[in-house]
Amino acid sequence: MTEFSKVSDLTPVRREPAARRGMLSDEQIDSLESWLESRFAVPGTRLHFGLDGLLGLIPGIGDTITAGLSAIIILDAHKKGARKRTLVRMVSNSLIDLVIGAIPLIGDLFDFAYKSNTKNVKLLKQELRDLEDEAARN
Repeated sequence: MTEFSKVSDLTPVRREPAARRGMLSDEQIDSLESWLESRFAVPGTRLHFGLDGLLGLIPGIGDTITAGLSAIIILDAHKKGARKRTLVRMVSNSLIDLVIGAIPLIGDLFDFAYKSNTKNVKLLKQELRDLEDEAARN
């Protein structure tokens, strides 16, 4: 459902319903997730990694930086109307990534394998589909 309002007397502006407005578009969310998790490939393999794994190699601040970038996805989910249970799952995924990723050596390997942002984007997309289905039924 889209509502229309006028900014001026001549120009109608299309607005998304309040529950769907977020900071980022779906394409921007997908792009951020790709950069964090799978933008780069190991030649000759099917292994992909992103900035989360690379920045995680920087002791002390790498995991903190990527946690901040992950928070953007979670904040966007909140602004789009995601329910508490979904937000809690998303925060849990990011905290697991942050805490285990901070462990020297083991955490670095974990950062390349555990794709918390991919999990969070999937959760967000499923949540938005569920909310749309709920709204359509009412």
